[in-house]
Amino acid sequence: MTSVITYDILLQKLERAVTTIDRKRFSEAVKRFREANDLTQKELAQKIGTTTTTVARWELGISVPKQDRIIKEIQRLGIKW
Repeated sequence: MTSVITYDILLQKLERAVTTIDRKRFSEAVKRFREANDLTQKELAQKIGTTTTTVARWELGISVPKQDRIIKEIQRLGIKW
């Protein structure tokens, strides 16, 4: 049986792949950026517009940003992952 993938399904899979954040790489990048810039988690959280708890969870790899606004702020600061 041949599986047929429609354009819409392919597009959805590609969008999901592009927006998925690798937790390990992201957590390492956030911590590396914060330490390189001599920032506390609280200071980084204030710059991005989120909470200290959220930054801590990112650094531990427990969670990743889900809001486009926060992702844009992170990219604006130059955090690469």
